[in-house]
Amino acid sequence: MQQYQNSLYKSEQPLIGKGLLFSYDERDKKFSMFANKPKIDDTIRHSWKIGNVLNQGTSSQCVGYSWAQFLQTQPWSHEDKPKILPEEIYKKSQEIDEWPGSEPMYYGSSIRAGANVLKELDLISSYVWGYSVEDAAKFISENGPIVVSSRWYHGMTNPDQNGFARPISNYEGGHAWMIYGVDCQWETFFCVNSWGQSFGKNGRFFVKFSDMQKLIDQGAQLCSALK
Repeated sequence: MQQYQNSLYKSEQPLIGKGLLFSYDERDKKFSMFANKPKIDDTIRHSWKIGNVLNQGTSSQCVGYSWAQFLQTQPWSHEDKPKILPEEIYKKSQEIDEWPGSEPMYYGSSIRAGANVLKELDLISSYVWGYSVEDAAKFISENGPIVVSSRWYHGMTNPDQNGFARPISNYEGGHAWMIYGVDCQWETFFCVNSWGQSFGKNGRFFVKFSDMQKLIDQGAQLCSALK
């Protein structure tokens, strides 16, 4: 993962349908989901109700849409908090992220910036990071959904007939998306994109543990929040 940590890349061109900019900070490890890699077993199976699947269209606002999806997913959807639009999250993310300016000077933002926006608005109390498949599975089963920032491949843009998105074929850029469930017996994460219900299985898709590990090895970040 070190090769991805040494540079902050920004895009001066629209990131159509995506918009994730990678940002790494070693200090994140102080705020891990778990102090040590948790143990998981085949009995872990849980999913959270996600509400309506959002659609960012051709915008570069996946960060805003993934965090907005997060807020309308259980257990966060039950919170008596002010509502905020995905576009607002994205706009505020660009205002506070690592890159000076905003659209059209550059496009996209980081999931850290999105988390900080929610924290500044008192929609979450703090946020934490996961570093393994085990972290993700355990956290989802006990706490709630996770926002992911990862490399995105053609094999993910076009899930197979069973809805599995795979990190294969051409690399298409960075993208933010959300995990809302897990089945450890089938070693599968239940995920949702921000491309409307026409994508995958009614806007949702699946990622195998092995493919998630591949994305993590390539620098994917797993971020969630605490109440």
